[in-house]
Amino acid sequence: MDKFEVSKLLTAISTYDNRKIATETVEGWFLALGDLTYQEASEAVVMHFKLSTKWLLPGHIRYNVGMVRDQIRRDNWTKRAIVESFNYDDGFDREEHEALVRKYKREIEGKSNGEEKDK
Repeated sequence: MDKFEVSKLLTAISTYDNRKIATETVEGWFLALGDLTYQEASEAVVMHFKLSTKWLLPGHIRYNVGMVRDQIRRDNWTKRAIVESFNYDDGFDREEHEALVRKYKREIEGKSNGEEKDK
């Protein structure tokens, strides 16, 4: 995220908790969250306010982003395991399997590149 996106994120957060945003606030949050994408951070903010009444800090956002990334890794691992475990002798259709492999590979590659999760 750049500083403009951090400012935008803080503005969104202020709609929940009425915090005041100063230049120093943007600078500090940028140092703590600048390596995240705006999309990840925004989703983490919404997740926080859905689940918590605590005052939101950068660490909460980092934690939630980590949780989402971990879930994506688990999902990708599961899909890889499914793809690798097909046994055509068990009656699986080869074309159907190959279509599923292509679909899962696209999903895995997209999520690994930071693209938005399918809804």
